[in-house]
Amino acid sequence: MPGAPASYPQMGPAGLECRMRRLKKAGSKSSQLNVDTTQSEAAVDSADIWLAAGEQMANTVQRLLSTAPPAQDAALVQWALPLLEFAGCSGAGHDLEGLVRRCLVRVRLVCNARGVPENNSPVCLVTCPTEPIGYVIAGSFSLARGCGMAIAACSLQGLFALCRATAGSSRKHVLIRSMNGGPACEATLMVLP
Repeated sequence: MPGAPASYPQMGPAGLECRMRRLKKAGSKSSQLNVDTTQSEAAVDSADIWLAAGEQMANTVQRLLSTAPPAQDAALVQWALPLLEFAGCSGAGHDLEGLVRRCLVRVRLVCNARGVPENNSPVCLVTCPTEPIGYVIAGSFSLARGCGMAIAACSLQGLFALCRATAGSSRKHVLIRSMNGGPACEATLMVLP
């Protein structure tokens, strides 16, 4: 994927997996085979990425974005703890920091000015336009709204940085960089279920 750092997971619907579904499958298989649950949990925790999907998880992420983030640098796990508790992985035996680093959130981006987001365009903070927090999955021009719109996947770490950067604002603004070096487009971010 052009423009993506090598350490960032590949975007696209085929690369996204819902951790909740994997937990349910692992739980049902372990109960059928009488396998120790810690082994199945360890196998689930070794997944590359997981998607916080569903209406309740989206509402939890939206509440996290509307609250003031903690002042400490090591507070990412504390900030994301309600999401991890809802996902059922806040107990002992889970690598909470690793789970937060591998979590993706599906968002809608509505351009505030001219511009049409392209697929695979990096989504960046307004304060730091060089470091991406996510990538556009699908972007086009909306005739109904009269502006560019996109569906993107953003990391939970990036949303934490966005929450810190826009602590006093109710609207969350990001930049969608152009793939061909053109001007960046400012957009409003909303969490999707």
